Amino acid sequence: MAAEFVATVFLALLALLHTVCGLKLLMLRVPSQKLRAHDVTLKCMYDLENSTLYSIQWYKDGSMFYRFVPADEPPGQMFPLPGVSVDLQHSSDSQVTLRLLDLESSGTYRCEVSSEAPKFLTEVAEAYMNIMGKLLLSPIKFLSTVLRPQHCQKTRPKSQV
Repeated sequence: MAAEFVATVFLALLALLHTVCGLKLLMLRVPSQKLRAHDVTLKCMYDLENSTLYSIQWYKDGSMFYRFVPADEPPGQMFPLPGVSVDLQHSSDSQVTLRLLDLESSGTYRCEVSSEAPKFLTEVAEAYMNIMGKLLLSPIKFLSTVLRPQHCQKTRPKSQV
């Protein structure tokens, strides 16, 4: 009987903990590398469970560049930051699209999800994205151009009589 009581209390505490938490960050999708002059969509997937969304905030190297607050009009707002050009038309509570990446776009991107009162919970995830310049030649063409012997002569072995 004591074991049943302990198990019941344990399950009740687990259920209470589940309802108290109320916010989970499920996935952050930030590519590790992108080419310069391309666009990218960063994704931040979350589960509010029993909570209400207060805001989603995106940061690059500690500086906010995009915020989504459902209660605001408009809900999506961008903040100027070198190397970050937000496409508001293709950004929402779960994603932000950056246009025309440049070398200054390299950095650590952080998504911060916050729930509304009374819980005021916050979940955070971050990842680094490196922006690379385009190669003028493919690596194979580059190597074949650099390693091509300049003065090659084809010779045949002399036949033996």
